[in-house]
Amino acid sequence: MDHEKDAQLGEQILRLASRLEGLLNWSWDGRFGTALAEFPIEQKERVLGVLEELLVSRWDSAGIADAPSVVRSLVSRLGGLMSGQLLLLSDPGSDSFLYCAWWPWAMARRSPFVWRPSGLIFPQIDWRP
Repeated sequence: MDHEKDAQLGEQILRLASRLEGLLNWSWDGRFGTALAEFPIEQKERVLGVLEELLVSRWDSAGIADAPSVVRSLVSRLGGLMSGQLLLLSDPGSDSFLYCAWWPWAMARRSPFVWRPSGLIFPQIDWRP
């Protein structure tokens, strides 16, 4: 794996964490092996804005059929995309990328999203609570 690419992804994780500091409550989602973040619903636009700024590839249920195969495969592993759900990625054309599955809970006071590095291990960063 390219060390420069690893470093870039590590920097993206740190930028996301820094920009969203204090907004997110983290837990571990054992079902998907990912970090799960929840935040107050009134912060939805702010959180989504930061994610869209740093994770530049965005897919929803209407356009997923046109996505690259790696994106469609990821969506399939996550159980599909329903209306209102998004998949945001740093660079799906790369061997390693970050992704965020945006699964808002319609009637909740808190909204979750899931994100993880794909194909990377960052031993210095432990996202588990």
